[in-house]
Amino acid sequence: MTGAISISHPGLTTVDLTNNNCSVQYVSSNPLFIVPIGGGAQVTLNMVLLSVRIILTFDLLDGIGAGSKFKNLMDFAKTGSGITNPVTFTWGSDTYKVQIESFIASTLPGKMDYMPGCSITLVPHI
Repeated sequence: MTGAISISHPGLTTVDLTNNNCSVQYVSSNPLFIVPIGGGAQVTLNMVLLSVRIILTFDLLDGIGAGSKFKNLMDFAKTGSGITNPVTFTWGSDTYKVQIESFIASTLPGKMDYMPGCSITLVPHI
């Protein structure tokens, strides 16, 4: 991976995930409809219903306290989920206006502030 990975929003701080064991999956999906027409033949219909999701998987190291990346990402999830308030996702030299579809984070007993396997699903803003 090259370049920075971060999420920002006007009025909120920027959350830099570059050094948080972050992986980015860009998922583009175009479902095809397959209609059997008898005799083992079929017709494939492409309705061009393209959807895109950007899935970030990362570890948080600073716990759930005030000012932590967890709290900042929760603020992004609340503020940046609306149509009029997209957040900015930076991936290397590319920048995307996105909405947050989901934010998943959990803790493990005995691991203190370490939160492995967190994820955010982003949807490009139109």
